[in-house]
Amino acid sequence: MCLLDLGFVGNTFRFENKIKRHHLIFTFSILLIIFLTLSSASTYASSFKGLLKPSNISDSAFKVLNYANYTITYTINLFIPAGSRVELRVAMLQSMSPYQIVSLVSSSYAISNVLIDEYGNRVAVIQLPQSYTSQNIRVSMIYRATLFQVNCSIDPSGIGVYDTSSREYSLYTKPEQYIECNDLNIIEKAREIVGSESNAYYAAYKLFTWVYKNIKYEYESEVRGALTTLFRGSGACDEHAYLLTALCRAVGIPARYVSGYGFYLDEALTGSFTPKKEGHAWVEILLPNYGWIFADPTWGLFAESDLFHVAFRRGVESSLLGSGRCYYYYYGSKPQVSEELYILVTPLDSDGDGLTNLEEYKFGTNAFSVDTDADGLSDYSELKVYHTNPLKADTDGDGLMDSEEIFTFKTDPLLVDSDGDGLSDGFEVKISKTNPLNPDSDGDGLDDYLEVMVLKSNPFSGDTDGDLWPDDVEYMLSPLMIFNLKNFFLPNFAIIGLIFVIIAVKVATRSKH
Repeated sequence: MCLLDLGFVGNTFRFENKIKRHHLIFTFSILLIIFLTLSSASTYASSFKGLLKPSNISDSAFKVLNYANYTITYTINLFIPAGSRVELRVAMLQSMSPYQIVSLVSSSYAISNVLIDEYGNRVAVIQLPQSYTSQNIRVSMIYRATLFQVNCSIDPSGIGVYDTSSREYSLYTKPEQYIECNDLNIIEKAREIVGSESNAYYAAYKLFTWVYKNIKYEYESEVRGALTTLFRGSGACDEHAYLLTALCRAVGIPARYVSGYGFYLDEALTGSFTPKKEGHAWVEILLPNYGWIFADPTWGLFAESDLFHVAFRRGVESSLLGSGRCYYYYYGSKPQVSEELYILVTPLDSDGDGLTNLEEYKFGTNAFSVDTDADGLSDYSELKVYHTNPLKADTDGDGLMDSEEIFTFKTDPLLVDSDGDGLSDGFEVKISKTNPLNPDSDGDGLDDYLEVMVLKSNPFSGDTDGDLWPDDVEYMLSPLMIFNLKNFFLPNFAIIGLIFVIIAVKVATRSKH
C-alpha cells in the first residue's frame, strides 16, 4: 500500500472551544440569515497579558457589504492502471463563518464516509472501483457556495485576553512545518516589528503590514517556509501566509494558515471560468471577543474578506490530507492524478437596481441600496445612462444634486457651469437666480457673471438704472468715467453734447466713404 497527497497546501481548523462566547447573526435583504459561531479564546498571552476582559461585542462589529453566489465544481482526474485499486480522501468545501456558506450538491462517485481531521476539516472518503483494464476516472464534486464581503470594525479597546491554557491557543501558537515561530530570527523580527505595542489588534496589524509591504511577491516552484521567506524577502502567496502566521505566533498571537483558491473580479464577471491561479493561501488571526479575523498579506486585505477567496481547508499538515486538497491510497500500480476547478457565477442583484452584486463590487456601490449616494438616481442609471458618479450625489460639485440637474434644471451634471458664463449652476439656481442655461439671462449683451460679480448690475434688466441707456452701452462707455450703471446722473450737458457730436462726426465720415 502506498499513499500520496495532491494539491495546494492548505489549512483549516474550526476549533470548538469549551466556552463559546457568542453567535453572530447576519441578516440579508433577501431573507438570508447566517448563524455565525465564533469561538473566543478567553485569556491573553505573553506580552499581551495586561489587558482587561470587556463584555461581549455586539453583532454590529461584523458588517456584510456584499455577497455572491457560485456553483463550484472540483474535479479529480485519475488514470488508474489495470488491476489497481484507489481510495480517495478529498477535502470538502465547507461553510466557514462568516466568509463562506457551502452546501454539497452532488458527487459523481459515492462518498462512503466523512472524516474530520484535527483542524476541523471535513474529508470525504471515496472508494473507486477496481478494474482489470486501465481506466480514466473523473471524480467531480459540485457545490453551491455563497462568498461574503465582510468587514470587521474592530474597537481595539474591546480586545479581550487569551486563554493561554486552551487547546486552541496551544495549537495555533506552536511551531509546525513551514511555520518556524520558535526560531530566534523569527522571534527577533516579530518583536522588532511589534515594539512596545501591547494590544493584540495593533500588534497583529503591524505584523500584517510589514509582511505586505516588505515581502515581494515572487512565484516559487518549491515550497519554502517562513524562515527562508524572511531571509529571501520574497515568496508566493503561501510563503506570505507562512511568514505572517509565524510572526504572529512568535509574539503569542494565535494565527492559522488557510488555503484554497483565489480568483479575480474580471474572471468572475465573465460568468464562468477556471481560475488562473492554481491555488491561493491566506491567514486567520484570533482576536479575543472578535474571533478569527481574515488577513491576506499577499492581496493586502486585513479584517475584511472579498468575494474571491474560496477556502478549502485550514492547517498546514493534516493527518488525513497531508498538505494538499486530496490524499489517495492505492493498491497496485501508482495512478496518475490531476485536479481542476470550474466556477459558474449565479447572477445576483440584491437590490434590484439593474447591477449585479459583482458589478456593484467593481464600482464600489452598495449592493443593498438602489441609490448608493441618495441623489435620486439609481446606481444603474448613473453608470449606464448618465455617466455620473454613483458614489457622489453631486458629481460635478456645483452645489446641485445630479437628479436636480438632470430632471429639474436640465443642466449638465458633469459640468460645473453649463452655460459657460462663469457662474456655477448651483450659484445661478440658488443665489443669483439667473438662468443656468443662458449666459446672458436678460439678453443685454453682458453675461451674467459680469453683471452679478463685477458690475453689480441687474442680470434680469437690460437697463439697470432706468436711464434709457442700455447696460451694455453704459458699460462700453464706462472708461470715460461718465456713466454709473446703478445711479446715472447728468452733471454736465456739454459733455453729453460733445459725445453726440463725436458720434455724428463718425457717422458722417462713414457716409462719405
